[in-house]
Amino acid sequence: MVPVPRGTRIELVYNVEGDGLESNKGIVLDLNQRKEQFSRAYVHAIASVCGLAMAVPSVDDDSVDVTLYSKAEEERPRLDIQLKCTENADPVAGEFRYSLKRKNYDDLRAGRLIVPRILIVMVVPNDISNWIHQSEAEMSLRHSAYWVSLRDLPSTTNSGSITVRIPVSQRLTADALGKLIRERGASA
Repeated sequence: MVPVPRGTRIELVYNVEGDGLESNKGIVLDLNQRKEQFSRAYVHAIASVCGLAMAVPSVDDDSVDVTLYSKAEEERPRLDIQLKCTENADPVAGEFRYSLKRKNYDDLRAGRLIVPRILIVMVVPNDISNWIHQSEAEMSLRHSAYWVSLRDLPSTTNSGSITVRIPVSQRLTADALGKLIRERGASA
């Protein structure tokens, strides 16, 4: 890391018409990497409001992108999370469908885990410039994230992917996450 002299002004210009920070030309993440980072930031923001810590495994080979935990409870509840992000979620009859790789499905449905797991799917606008809105009064991340537990779901003969149904009633909010970590994290 290069030290920056005190008083040096660093200016980053956001180009709404473009694809991000103009000063980052040539080192920009691809769309899937941006989705991964955005969904992680979204969950991290909600976890922070709940007073939860977040850990990121150094290797993701077990369908766990982040682990949330609390030291406030005697049981020290934990919750493992697989994060996904999509701009293609059209709810029908109170749910939307997400195509999940079979490996992730099998890892998330395992029933005898010490730390329970959930799938969180972040739904973003099609246009990346609409993912975030900032003003002096607020910063909003668009749209929402939804969670589902696949624990104890049946095995499948599908080899590629499994369509998972996610209820729109299971929107990830600070209240919902607090309840999840208390109920699922403590009952593992």
